Amino acid sequence: MSDGGPTSIFVDGAGVPLHVADYGGSGPVILALHGVTGGGFLWSGVARELAGLARIVAPDFRGHGRSGWSADGAYGTADHVADVRRILDQVDLGPEPPVIMGSSWGALVAIRLLATSPDIARRLIIVDVEPSFDAAETDVLPRPYRFASLEEALAWERHPNRHASETDLASFTRASLVESQEGQWLRRHDPFFLTRWPFRNDNLWEELGSLGQKVRIIRGSESFVRREVCLRMAAMGKEWDLSEIAASGHLVPLDQPRALAKEVAQFIGGA
Repeated sequence: MSDGGPTSIFVDGAGVPLHVADYGGSGPVILALHGVTGGGFLWSGVARELAGLARIVAPDFRGHGRSGWSADGAYGTADHVADVRRILDQVDLGPEPPVIMGSSWGALVAIRLLATSPDIARRLIIVDVEPSFDAAETDVLPRPYRFASLEEALAWERHPNRHASETDLASFTRASLVESQEGQWLRRHDPFFLTRWPFRNDNLWEELGSLGQKVRIIRGSESFVRREVCLRMAAMGKEWDLSEIAASGHLVPLDQPRALAKEVAQFIGGA
């Protein structure tokens, strides 16, 4: 990653332009996939901590970040899987299959992708998600879409991400917003996600169990993702394990980028 930040790449997502942030660096390539309402910018702290050890490539899913929005609301997990395939076809990630790391919805996308194309990645890191859900896709907690100032937005983001450093939280908040012509700050994602989270329809237990890659499951110690479910996931594979990150909520890459990077470095460096 240069002093000017990651390199931006735009690829054709079948009518929806897809933005990819390439943080650069040497070492194994890690394709890092974010969760709902986020963006590739979620991984900036992890990329900083892994500088010199890995190259982080982080797409914005359609409807998120700097990628385009779907005119017909095509935002299911399968749509994101198809977009990741397009990114892999158009972005040079080197001769070796990458490691895939997914946070929340990003991990579900990775599971679905690898269940159908196991040769795409050699290892998988699942960060803080369960493979199925009791809540419906419309059971979305209210969250503001616009803010009068960056300070107001930062104060709101502090509540769910209380362990994040001031610097990382400010960077995350700014990257997740776009300024309107009226001087307000709007979330950098399709308003569709204020009322619908399509991944809630997923049940990926069977797909997860079919994976042959080495898998590490990582959970934030203070997350709503249940530890007993993560233990069940880890028990499904011969070389799978579970690690917990202390003092972290759901967005582990934001709350504890250094601790997460340490786990990632150990995992990708192991035999």
